[in-house]
Amino acid sequence: MGIETARDRDGLVRLIVAAAGYGKSAALEIACPADGLVAPATSLLDGDLPAVSFLGVDDVDRLDAHDQPRLAHRLGQVPPSVTLMLASRTPVAAAALAQLRGPVFRSGPADLALGEYRVARVLEEEYAIDDPEAASAVVEATDGWPALVHFAGDVLRRDPTADIVEHLARAGSGCAGWVDAHVAALLPPGTASLLGTLFRLGPAVPGVMTALVDAVPGPRATDPEAVLRELEETGLVVRRPGLDRSGPPTVVPVVGACLADRAAAVPGEVLERVARAYEEEGLWLSALRAWTTAGDERAVIALATEHGRLLARGGHPDEVAELLAAATDPSVLLVRAEALRLAGDTEAGRRILRPLLEQSRGTDLPPGLATCLAGCLYTEGDHRAALAALDRVPDVGAGSGIVRVEWLAARAQVLSMLGGRGAAADVAAQALREAVEDGTPGALAAAHLAASRVSTGTRKELHLDRALRHAVEAGDLATAAGVRVNQAHLLLAGARFLEAARVGREAVRLCTLAGGSGRLPAAMHNLGEALMRIGDYGEAAWQYRRGAAVSSRLGAGRAGLGLLGIGEIHRELGRDEQARAAYGEAVDLATATGELQVLVPALAGLARLEAGHGDDRAMATATRAVELATPALLPFALLGLGWTAVSLEQWPVARDAVERAVRESRDQAAADLLAESLELAAAVETDPHRSRMLLNEALSIWSAGGATPACARVQVELGRLVGADATARATARDAANTLRRLGVPESRVLHGAGSSDRAIRVRVLGRFRVSVQGRVVPLQKWRSRQARTLLKVLVAHRGRPVSRERLCELLWPDDDPVRTPHRLSVLLSTVRTVLDPDKAWPAEQFVASDGRGLWLNLDTVSVDVEDYLTDADEAASLLQEGRAEAALLVLADLDRRHPGQALEDEADEAWAAPLREEVRIAQLRTLRRLATTLGRLGRAAQAQDTLVRLLAIEPFDEQVHRLLVRSLAGSGRHGEAERAFDRWREAMIMIGAPPPERGPRLTDV
Repeated sequence: MGIETARDRDGLVRLIVAAAGYGKSAALEIACPADGLVAPATSLLDGDLPAVSFLGVDDVDRLDAHDQPRLAHRLGQVPPSVTLMLASRTPVAAAALAQLRGPVFRSGPADLALGEYRVARVLEEEYAIDDPEAASAVVEATDGWPALVHFAGDVLRRDPTADIVEHLARAGSGCAGWVDAHVAALLPPGTASLLGTLFRLGPAVPGVMTALVDAVPGPRATDPEAVLRELEETGLVVRRPGLDRSGPPTVVPVVGACLADRAAAVPGEVLERVARAYEEEGLWLSALRAWTTAGDERAVIALATEHGRLLARGGHPDEVAELLAAATDPSVLLVRAEALRLAGDTEAGRRILRPLLEQSRGTDLPPGLATCLAGCLYTEGDHRAALAALDRVPDVGAGSGIVRVEWLAARAQVLSMLGGRGAAADVAAQALREAVEDGTPGALAAAHLAASRVSTGTRKELHLDRALRHAVEAGDLATAAGVRVNQAHLLLAGARFLEAARVGREAVRLCTLAGGSGRLPAAMHNLGEALMRIGDYGEAAWQYRRGAAVSSRLGAGRAGLGLLGIGEIHRELGRDEQARAAYGEAVDLATATGELQVLVPALAGLARLEAGHGDDRAMATATRAVELATPALLPFALLGLGWTAVSLEQWPVARDAVERAVRESRDQAAADLLAESLELAAAVETDPHRSRMLLNEALSIWSAGGATPACARVQVELGRLVGADATARATARDAANTLRRLGVPESRVLHGAGSSDRAIRVRVLGRFRVSVQGRVVPLQKWRSRQARTLLKVLVAHRGRPVSRERLCELLWPDDDPVRTPHRLSVLLSTVRTVLDPDKAWPAEQFVASDGRGLWLNLDTVSVDVEDYLTDADEAASLLQEGRAEAALLVLADLDRRHPGQALEDEADEAWAAPLREEVRIAQLRTLRRLATTLGRLGRAAQAQDTLVRLLAIEPFDEQVHRLLVRSLAGSGRHGEAERAFDRWREAMIMIGAPPPERGPRLTDV
C-alpha cells in the first residue's frame, strides 16, 4: 500500500477516501503504532478524545452532513503532535475538511490498489495460483481493487481458464452480491445505471458524461463533472496510464459488468454524440466502438479511412480488427490487416491482404500495402521475403508523406537485420530527410526509430529519445512501445540498471497496451534483468516466467529467452540444479530455433555451472559458446569461458579469455559486460594491487548503475585481498550481510589468485572455534584438550615464538620435565594435522618452529582477535586523520564483531590474561570512540545507547558518565539526564571519588 506510516510524519492529518474493499481499515491498522488507537467515527462524537500519539478514525462516511463537521471540529482541537488519519467510503463534506487543522494529505484508490506483482503474490500465496499471466488478467479485470482481486483469485482457483469479468458479474455470484450491497447501495440515484452504460460504451470523458447524464434516468439534474469527480475519488472509475499521461476515466470492468443489467438504453442520436465526443478526444477505438454500436457504416469507414493508422497503432489491435470484420473498403481492409499483424495474427493479416495484392497491376505495390505485407513477413521471421515485398514499390521520389517514410523505415530495419548495415544506414538517412520535410509526428517517429537501429552510443540514445517524443505526440502507441524496449536494452548495456528498471516497466506496460505479443517477451526479459541486477530477485523471476509464458503462446520453442533469465537467477542464488535445468531447456529450444542470442549466453551459464561441479564437459560447453557467438555475443561467451577456466584453474585459458572479453566489451561500449570482465581480470591477476585497481573500476560501474548484489560481491572480494585495510574488511563484512539478506550464497563470490581468503580461521573471541576450508573442526578431531590448549597458547602470544620449555611448563606443570618434550612433539603433530588434514602444505605452513620455540604463522592463519586489534588501531588512525565517516564504519563493525572476552574458556589461566586485558582495553576504547564519533556526526540516540553499554562494562568511568548526562540533556531528554546524573553520583561515592556537582544546567556538568 502506498500510505505513509504514522511515524513517517508526526502530527500530520491524512484522509483516505475509497470505496469499500480497497483496504482503508487495513491501512489504518498498519499505520497505527503501539501507543495509537483506531476507532469508528461514531464513537468519537462525544466524550473525551483519547490521549494517544496516533488517532485513526474509521467509517467517517457513516456520519451525516451535520455530524461530520462536528467531529472534524473536535479533531481540530487535538495537539499538533498527534497524527490523525481518517478513512471514508465517500468524499468528506467540505465543511468538515475546513475544521481540520493544517493541510490535509489525501490518499485514495490509486494508493491502495495492488500492482501486478503484488497481485501475483496474493494469487500464489493465498490461492495456490502460479500461472505468471494470471496477475495481468486479474489487474485488467479489477484494476487492483483488493476485494475484487480476492474474488478473482477464488474464481481462478476453481477454474484457471475462467473469464474473470463474466464469472464475477454473474447474477447470484458472491462478487455481484457484494458490489450490490457495498458499492451500488451507496451511490446516488441513477449512478449505477450510468456506470453500467459507460461500461458498455467506453471512457467517461466530459462530452460523453454530458450526453449520458441527459439520457440516463436519475442524475439528469446533476453536474456531470461533479458525478465524475466523485466516481474517481472513490475508485469506481480509474485512469489507466496512457502514452504520456494518465488515460481517460474508465469504469472498473468487474464493477461495470456487475451493473451492466442496470444500463440504460441509449438512443441513436445520443450514440452519435458519444462517438463524436470520443473523436474530439482522439479516442479512436472508443469512437469506432460507438459508431459500430450505432450501426453507422459510413461513419465507420470514414473514421477508419481518415485515422486508420492511429486506430491500428493506438492499442487493442485485436478489438480494432474485430470491429472492422465486416468492412470491404480497400483502405479499411489495409487498416484491419495492420491491426491483425500488430495483434500477432500475421497469417490472418496476409489472408486479408491477398485480394489487395491480386488487384495490384504488374509487380508494383503501393508503399502502404508493401509495408503492411513486409511487416507480416518480418514478424514471422522471413526477412528476405519481407525485403522482396518492400522492393516491389517503385521509386516515386521524396514528398509522398508518412506512408513513404514508413516504407523507407521498414526497408532500413530489414536491411539491418540481414547484415546490410551500410545500405540500411543510407535508407534510414533518406527516411529521416523525408520525415523532416513531411514534418508530421508519425513520420518523424518512424524515421528516428529507423535511424536508431543503425546508430550507436549517444547518437542512438538521441534518436530513440526523439522517436519517443514524436510517437507520443502522434498517439502512436505501437512505436512508443518499440522505442521503450530499445531504450531499456540500451540502459542495461550501459549498466544503468535503476533507469533500466523504470524504463523497462514502462516498456512492459506500453507493449501490453499496444496489444499483440511480439515485443512483450523482450520487454519482460529486459525488466527481469534490470530487477535481477538491482537485487529484486522475486519480481525478476516472475517477469522472466511471464516472458516465457507469453513466448510459448507465440509458438513452440519460443520460450528460450525467459528460461535463460530464470537460469541466471537460479545460478545467482546458488540453486545449481534448477539453474542447470533452465539453462539446458533454453539450450535445447534455442538450438532448434537458431536463436543465438539465447543459445550463446545459455551455454556460457551452463559451462560455469558444470565447472563449479567438476564436470568434464564444462570446457567443451564454454568453447562451443565462443564458436557460435556473433560479434555482439562474443563478450558473453568469453566471460563464460574465462570463469569456467578460473573454476578449473586453467589459468592460461582464463587470461586469454579475459583479455579478449575486456577488449570486446570496451569496443561495444557494453558497460555491464565490461564490469564483469574486470572482475574476471581481477580473479586471474596475481598482483593484489592490480587486482584492487580492477575491482575498484568494476565497483564504480556497478555502483553507478545501482547493482546492489554486484557491488556487494566486489566489496567482499576487495576485503579479502592481501593488504586489505580495516575499512575494506569492515565494508566486506557489511557486503556479505547484504548478500545474505538478498539470498545470495557466499559461494557466488569467486576468490581470485590475489585473494587472502586464508583457509584456516581461529576464533578466540567468545567460544573457541577453528575452521578449515570453511568447515568447523569437530571436537573429536583434536584427540585431546591439550592440543586445543597448545593452539590457544600460541594465539595468546600473537605470533611470537614460545620456547618449548615454557610450553611444557604451561601444559604439564606437575609432570616430569624429561617426559614432556615428547608429549609436546605429539601435540604439535596433532595440531598440524588438524590444520592441514590432507598434508597439502609444508609442516611449517601454519605452526612454525625453530630453536627459539613454536609460533603461529599469522600470514597463513586468520585469527579473529588479531583482526580485531588491528582494526581498532586503524579506526584510531582514521579519526586522527579527520576521516570520521570511514572511522565510524570500522568502529561499528568492531562493535558488532565482539561477541565476548578473549579466551573466555581459559579464564583462570595466567598466560591468557595479557591478551584478554589487551582486548578489553581495545573494546572500551572502541566504544568510547564510537560514542564520540556518533555524537559528532549528529546521531545522538545511537551515541547514548553506546554510552549506556559502555557503562555496563565499566560502571566507574567518570568521563563516560559525563558524556552521557550532557548528551541526554542536550537532546531534551531531561528526565533521563537527571537519572543518569544520579547514577553517576552513586558510582563515584561507591568508590570514594569526589561526586559531581550539580550546576544550573546538566549540559554544563
